Amino acid sequence: MSLESIVNRSIIYGIIISPKTYTMNTIFVSGHLGKDAHVKVQENGYLLTFKMAHSEEWKDNNGIEHAHITWWTVSKKYDTNPKQILSQLQEGSKVLVKGEPSMKHLDVNGKVNLNCSIKGENIHILSSQPAELVAAHNEKWNAAEVLAS
Repeated sequence: MSLESIVNRSIIYGIIISPKTYTMNTIFVSGHLGKDAHVKVQENGYLLTFKMAHSEEWKDNNGIEHAHITWWTVSKKYDTNPKQILSQLQEGSKVLVKGEPSMKHLDVNGKVNLNCSIKGENIHILSSQPAELVAAHNEKWNAAEVLAS
């Protein structure tokens, strides 16, 4: 029995390996769109992109509330024009994205910035919200970040 046939039918270290497994770098991120999504026409299809804010809240051991927002750039390739999903991906829409993450650290004048992006496999629209609700949400987070610093 060859090693390839064993790998294709076995569980190794608790991870199921199959011939269709290409990457293990998969992430699920939920958040709200900061702006409407847009599509770029390319030679080999269409590229849908948007920015998404993922927010976290927590209390430390002293009971002090903290908040943090991470902005993700999401891109997904399509063979045909994704106009149906594009009409639903508007500012304030809540989405769940599954894809391959990429993070780059940029040091600008001693300050470390993190550039987070996802090569999307699946995009699930969880809800659509009016832009006013998103603006109120963002004001809350901006106030929380100022208080935390």
